[in-house]
Amino acid sequence: MSMFDFEFEDHEDPIEGLRLGDVVDSYERARREGSEEYFDSETLEDIATFYFENERFEDALEVIDRLGEVQPFSSDVWLKRGVILNTLDYHEQAVEAYQKALSFNPMDSEANLNLGITLDHLDEPEQALEAYEKAGQIDPLNDELLFQTG
Repeated sequence: MSMFDFEFEDHEDPIEGLRLGDVVDSYERARREGSEEYFDSETLEDIATFYFENERFEDALEVIDRLGEVQPFSSDVWLKRGVILNTLDYHEQAVEAYQKALSFNPMDSEANLNLGITLDHLDEPEQALEAYEKAGQIDPLNDELLFQTG
């Protein structure tokens, strides 16, 4: 399962019956041609996840930023942006993204957990522990949280 928490077992879009690869191809064609073709939020999430799972992190970030233009107040979009930035080793920017996610949803255990992980990378153990504690208050049995705090 992806860090984005999406699963593509059959790689088909449930709405249109299109294969995900076809949707990504359509997106890439529109991008190359400078087309303003419309892609809904769910489709953009699917495309970003496809890129992330295929280690095309810069492409995933571009799509998430496009999704952020459509949903600027979505904590989920900011969390995903943070995950991608952290994967790209842009830890300071990832911290900002997680903090933005938490400003919209302070009860997001995943944002707190990922904030803690990123703060660990930045050698900020006290702040990381604070983030882990907040995540633990929300979801005390989270396996990843238990591993990180260990």
